Amino acid sequence: MLRNLFLLSITFLLLSGCGNTVKINSSKLDLGQVNLGLESKSEKKVFKSYLPDCPKEYNKRTWTDCYGIRIFKVSPVTGDRYEGEWKNGLFNGLGIFYYRANNKFKGDRYEGEWKQGRFHGVGTYFYGAETKFKGDKYIGEWRDGLFDGRGTYYHLAQNELIGSTYVGQLKRGLKNGIGVYTFGPRSKYSGDKYQGDWVLGRKEGSGRYTSGSGDIYKGTVLNDKPHGKGEFVYGPKSILAGSTYVGGYKDGKFNGYGVFTFGPNTDSAGDKYDGQWIGGKPNVKGKYISINGTTYVGEIKDGKPHGRGKYKWGSGSQFSGDTYLGQFVNGKKTGRGSYKYANGDSYTGWFLNGKKHGIGKYMFGSRSKFSGDVYEGEYEHDKYSGKGKYIFGSKSRFAGDVYHGEWENMRPNGLGKYSYSNGNVYVGRFHKGRKNGLGTFTWGVKSRFSGNKYFGEWKNDRKNGQGKQTYRNGKIEEGIWVNNKFKYSRQPPTP
Repeated sequence: MLRNLFLLSITFLLLSGCGNTVKINSSKLDLGQVNLGLESKSEKKVFKSYLPDCPKEYNKRTWTDCYGIRIFKVSPVTGDRYEGEWKNGLFNGLGIFYYRANNKFKGDRYEGEWKQGRFHGVGTYFYGAETKFKGDKYIGEWRDGLFDGRGTYYHLAQNELIGSTYVGQLKRGLKNGIGVYTFGPRSKYSGDKYQGDWVLGRKEGSGRYTSGSGDIYKGTVLNDKPHGKGEFVYGPKSILAGSTYVGGYKDGKFNGYGVFTFGPNTDSAGDKYDGQWIGGKPNVKGKYISINGTTYVGEIKDGKPHGRGKYKWGSGSQFSGDTYLGQFVNGKKTGRGSYKYANGDSYTGWFLNGKKHGIGKYMFGSRSKFSGDVYEGEYEHDKYSGKGKYIFGSKSRFAGDVYHGEWENMRPNGLGKYSYSNGNVYVGRFHKGRKNGLGTFTWGVKSRFSGNKYFGEWKNDRKNGQGKQTYRNGKIEEGIWVNNKFKYSRQPPTP
């Protein structure tokens, strides 16, 4: 059904929660420049090292190519501890750093390779229970103290990302390159997964996003949202299950040229919209094709026909075979247009909110029971109302008759003129389609009463009340009439 698409606000945003940037405070620790009050510890090594133990007392020159354990005693790193290999007085090689000072890194731990006092190589970072990322863990490559290379980040903290993981490439502490982000089963976006390109912590390039409900997006991405060209398939849990969109995107929404096809299990199964989109809705121009043959081609605004367009009803519709060509406003026929009915009837004129309203011309077609009849005049909400002219066609029992005057609710009402095919003419007042009130009836030349004339009161198409009838032989009857019969004389009304 066409209205289903035009009421549809189709919007899709790639979730950006997995694009969070995590930076580690792993600045170079130059022990030769700061008096840290180090205390030597003679303990069992926490991992196997082929380097000899460092001298008991720290010295930048002598603590090189050796294994040592040190605890920091001055603020702001009081209590922090390093166990591992050294070179030129700096952490270098394999080592473990325990963040025990009372600061934002309390409880964190790093195990892995070092270079000149920074995380560098392959290592694992554990976030402490008291930090912002409590419980999270990163395993992978490092460079100059930041995530860099290939690695895996585990979201283990009790927050909306719990259980989620990122596996892929990183650069300078940010996701960068090709990577896979999978949301955990207890996370806010349970079951969602993104596979594709990243740039500086954001999804950017080509990618594939699968939601927990089965929705799938494949295409280009910018700033964590679909942008450019892509394909979207609605999953089995969606009310649009099986439906597809192929086309342009902007800021996560359908935009530009695109084709939307309804899925096999939807109310509009097989229907298709082919055209322009803005902000997730059909806009500008497009073509809608229903599986039952209903089509719309024309201008669109916010998912509805708006502007000039052509609408044709298909075989399964109540209005099967009808066609409208003209103006639309917010999905309804409004403005000037032409409507052709399947039975051959046609209307050309003005519409308002889907109904004939204003001045128009209605012609009854060959398959109509009013074949050949024509109405031209004013309408109000699909009904003759105001001033108008009705001509009876050749197949009508009133063939050749014409009414020209006022209408209300599809019937002559008010002042009007009814001309009969035999030349008879009535000019006067009507009520609900019948002569009622004052009026003049003149018999025409083709009538057997040619030359007769009546002026007076009428009721329900009959002479009733005070009136005067003049006969062609000169006879005059003035007075009271009842059901077309003269009853008795009385002063007639002034013509």
